[in-house]
Amino acid sequence: MIGMLQRQEVDVGTGPYKITYERSTAIDLTYPYLISVVRIFAGRGRGEVDPWSFLFPLTPLVWGITLTALLALITVITLLTLYLPHARRTRQLINAGNIIRVPLQQDVGESAEWWWWERVLMGVWMLTTLVLTRSYTGNLMALLAVRYIPQPLQSLQDLVDNPVKVMIIKGTAQQQAFETANGGVLRDVWELQGEGRLMLLDRFNMPDVNMLLRTGGTAYMTYGVVARPLMIADFSSTGRCDFYLGREEILPSMGAMAGPRDSPFIAAFSRRIIEVTEAGLYDFWDRTYNPNYTSCLHVSTKITVRSSLGIVNLWVDSW
Repeated sequence: MIGMLQRQEVDVGTGPYKITYERSTAIDLTYPYLISVVRIFAGRGRGEVDPWSFLFPLTPLVWGITLTALLALITVITLLTLYLPHARRTRQLINAGNIIRVPLQQDVGESAEWWWWERVLMGVWMLTTLVLTRSYTGNLMALLAVRYIPQPLQSLQDLVDNPVKVMIIKGTAQQQAFETANGGVLRDVWELQGEGRLMLLDRFNMPDVNMLLRTGGTAYMTYGVVARPLMIADFSSTGRCDFYLGREEILPSMGAMAGPRDSPFIAAFSRRIIEVTEAGLYDFWDRTYNPNYTSCLHVSTKITVRSSLGIVNLWVDSW
């Protein structure tokens, strides 16, 4: 399109054309009517139950401390039996077994010959275990009822670090920004070509972007004004928000109409564009043209499960 303007085959291009220095040397651009940023457009994950979620209610540190305390109590009681008469050692070793029975919520053998320090030790251990087990079961129930929807691609660094493919439209200002970057994360994204992870798509022969994103493992680098209609159309047809936009905003740019060099239309169009944007008409038209405008902009990443338990849930519960 810029070539057609440069060759004066057309009088005006509605755009939006992203304003760059290279383009300004070839064509004339009007006053900008759009400010947009490039964001990551990707498919939302599915809420799934992790078979190892029975480990999640407690952090590794708590698991480690609990196991250490259990082994320490058993060791202390076992060592103390060395200072008792032989007739009492057998009974004392049974009490060491009771230390293990408490966190398993099994009955504790009664003995009228327990010493006072044994009763205190067992009482403190029972109280500690009660708090721990109640916290564990409560958190486990929450993990089974509430599932998190993963949205791992929030920044350019996430694209580099995760084994995903990145799609960029050829011949755009964003491709030029990545290609000409001398370093940093922009250059890292461009060098993904060497790993076969950067896909330069032809605008006129684009595959079904929604299908590629829905299958996972692919991200689309595009402007918000391009991604938003895709999200809206998908929500209008399915009633679900299957896609999300990454938080990081990069390559902010202004969009404008364009014409050949020294075109008399540019000044007239610029004057009217200023009037339209200052009156808020452009934003109004944008929202009117895109129904369900805000439906998928701030979707919760947590869902509450109200369905029956499946095999995976029962497998987790059995632990």
